[in-house]
Amino acid sequence: KPMPGTYGLPFVGPLKDRLDYFWFQGPETFFKARSEAYKSTVFRTNIPPTFFGVNPRVVAVLDCSSFSFLFDNTLIDKSDVLIGPYCPSPNFTGGTRVGVYLDTTDPKHSRIKNFCFDLLKRSSRVWISEFLLNLDALLTTAEADIASSGSSNFVVPLQKCIFNFLCKSIVGADPKLSPEIADNGFMMLDKWLAFQILPTQKIGVIPQPFEELLLHSFPFPSFLVSSDYKKLYEFVEKEGREVVKLAEDEYGLTKSDSINNILFVLGFNAFGGFSVFLPTLITTVGRDKSGLCDRLRAEVRSVMADKTELDFKVVVEMELVRSTVCEVLRMNP
Repeated sequence: KPMPGTYGLPFVGPLKDRLDYFWFQGPETFFKARSEAYKSTVFRTNIPPTFFGVNPRVVAVLDCSSFSFLFDNTLIDKSDVLIGPYCPSPNFTGGTRVGVYLDTTDPKHSRIKNFCFDLLKRSSRVWISEFLLNLDALLTTAEADIASSGSSNFVVPLQKCIFNFLCKSIVGADPKLSPEIADNGFMMLDKWLAFQILPTQKIGVIPQPFEELLLHSFPFPSFLVSSDYKKLYEFVEKEGREVVKLAEDEYGLTKSDSINNILFVLGFNAFGGFSVFLPTLITTVGRDKSGLCDRLRAEVRSVMADKTELDFKVVVEMELVRSTVCEVLRMNP
């Protein structure tokens, strides 16, 4: 069966799809409308960004069965791919092509991947203790704000909580050892992330057509965040010596490749992911009108009634907590 869909005329087709994606339809309607029109969950289309140097032609895969083929390394080339065929400049990662941008056939891919998994495995020892410690600081800040002004914006305290937690667990370094990193490290990562992914995201803050012209027409240069990245690099180099040495001695990576991959795992995968997911989880529970929050509270108190400490085995007993997290992830993957 021929694959449905079209890329349209050169320049015109990609431009139309880009405007539909960012402006006229939005990402969700963009894919839904085409899937319905082609009566298929697999079809050809263009995906932003569409500026020079990026081929926007892709095959959209929208069902679980077809999606599984993306894990077949004999079919898929994963070189230099972030969103569609778009990949930020390696200068954003200190000139290193980090593991996520390497195809599985690249000799360095397996070494970097194994190092990253080892990093996560080692960090799991302190996940709970470090997260609870930083969560206490977050809640103290929120409660103080509510007491003084009647409300609290949790986004900045939450990002500080996430950043401190991840630095201690992944890098093995306390941000407090560097006052500038402790105060501004999370904002440095925010800017670093933003200039890489802005060309691919519908922001909605700037009115159209200015968003298209200013944010989606060209890749942003890395020098805009090079100073901040250097400070983060030096922090990991100095305070994360143990994990850097692990990468060098056990996995044969150079010092610069080690640090740049650590920063990518810390900043893009972990900090970026949690910065999107946790606010979504909190607001979903907070805005629910069905009594979900009360039921979650009752379940947690019931399970913890005869427990002395929280661990992963205890969380497994919290069926509603686990299903809530999974449902939020399902609705906002």
